[in-house]
Amino acid sequence: MKKRGLYTACAGTVLFGVSLLAANSVAESTFMGPAGFDVPSIFEGMFDRITGEMTIIPGATERVSFAVESDGVPVIWAVHMTDYEPGDSLSIAAYGPSGDAYGRSALVDEIAFEAIEQARAGSVEIEVTNTGPEPVTVTVMFSEDPENSDMFADPDSPLNKLIFPLVIAGAALIAGLIVMVAGIVIFLVDMRRQQSINKFDDWSSGR
Repeated sequence: MKKRGLYTACAGTVLFGVSLLAANSVAESTFMGPAGFDVPSIFEGMFDRITGEMTIIPGATERVSFAVESDGVPVIWAVHMTDYEPGDSLSIAAYGPSGDAYGRSALVDEIAFEAIEQARAGSVEIEVTNTGPEPVTVTVMFSEDPENSDMFADPDSPLNKLIFPLVIAGAALIAGLIVMVAGIVIFLVDMRRQQSINKFDDWSSGR
């Protein structure tokens, strides 16, 4: 019986395994801390400003401002609950320099990202209200005009050190999985074809 399916499946398995090990190695060597991913290290360099941790009790509100230097540029802000537990929730509102609302959103997960497409020069304010039953600790992050940020040009930025390598490893993982499945299918087809040939040989020989 032809073994092309087995060889193909083995090649896909090797590619899948090597890609998985590579992705794990990149993550661990770059940003893995003693308790898992070191999230602040991942975000460092991706944002122009990262606040210190703020503890917000239920029903309380914290306000954080960010100075926008240019007019009409995009601004990305993010809120991260560093001690997130299921059931925690935040209400987040963004305001422009004249108090005009940029939008309001609810955060019921560990982190949320939002973009202000055309922020006005001045001060952007993020208002974070704890709508959950327990105190939470949060950090707020800002990035002005991220498309022209140093994170794309700096080879030591988190984007280049972690995200791009993980994207490549992820593509290799998918390719390895596809090759592995294709090999298994080819093997099963060849096996079924061989069984049919054997049955025909038995019939033609009168057995």
